[in-house]
Amino acid sequence: MSSIDQQLAPRELEAFVCVAEERSFTGAARRLDTSQSLISSRVMLLEEILGTRLFDRGARASRLTPAGELLLPRARRLLRLEEETRKALRDFLARPHGVLRVAASSIPGTYLLPKQLSELRRELPGVRIDLHLLDSEEALAALRAEEVELAVIGAAVAAPDVVAYPIGQDEILWVCSPALAKEREPKKLPIILREPGSGTRSAAVEMLREKGIDPEALDCVLEIRGNEALCQAARASLGTTFVSRLAAAADLDRGYLVEIPGVSKKRSFYLVHRSGITLSPAAQALLRLCVPKGTAPLRTRHRPS
Repeated sequence: MSSIDQQLAPRELEAFVCVAEERSFTGAARRLDTSQSLISSRVMLLEEILGTRLFDRGARASRLTPAGELLLPRARRLLRLEEETRKALRDFLARPHGVLRVAASSIPGTYLLPKQLSELRRELPGVRIDLHLLDSEEALAALRAEEVELAVIGAAVAAPDVVAYPIGQDEILWVCSPALAKEREPKKLPIILREPGSGTRSAAVEMLREKGIDPEALDCVLEIRGNEALCQAARASLGTTFVSRLAAAADLDRGYLVEIPGVSKKRSFYLVHRSGITLSPAAQALLRLCVPKGTAPLRTRHRPS
């Protein structure tokens, strides 16, 4: 009975093609540097799988049967495809190429990642980087939806479906324009906040509560997306705001913004990938460049943002 639905193994196909091209089992064994008995057993196994003879064995030569004639060009294509696949994988692993998709919240995406991405490009010039600047919640959602391979966010998250590594620190400051600072107490001034889902906003709300200030009691006059727009609105005396020290550094140095003392909060940035997956060589390289050696992944549970 034929077992033709069984998988056709490359070794059996290779033996068959060599016998067909050499027109003898002895010649095929010599070409493959193996024994004639092994070549015979492989061809016999292939004939058993297909349920038909592939060669008419003669004293001087082995001739293909009609089934063998049908199989020969297809067997060559299968072997060629297998070799092309092996070569493509070897080349990919030796010289990674393609697109590495990364989502990052605005602060690490603007101030931390460019240096590591530049190093990655020098190390792997065949890789193109597709960087999406989102807020922390959106970046994490893109990772979980498998739209990106890595995410870099401004708030801690520990969950069974992701692995997060701390990769750097920043400080959230309460700032305003020099003109507003002279007017009245900061708690009585209008406030500008980043959009919901922003790691900066989450850190600011947490910081205010730690200081005994109810965020809901503040007069929020504007919600705005992006740190540059946030700083511009604060410089224009629209209200006080909470901003990353990295983002506000130039404005603070030039005196366009001033820090409201006594209210600040350190925070970390995290590189996150899905758990239980094998990262591409490019993603592995970026993780190595971003995560300090010996850094353990986050294990305690935090409120995601």
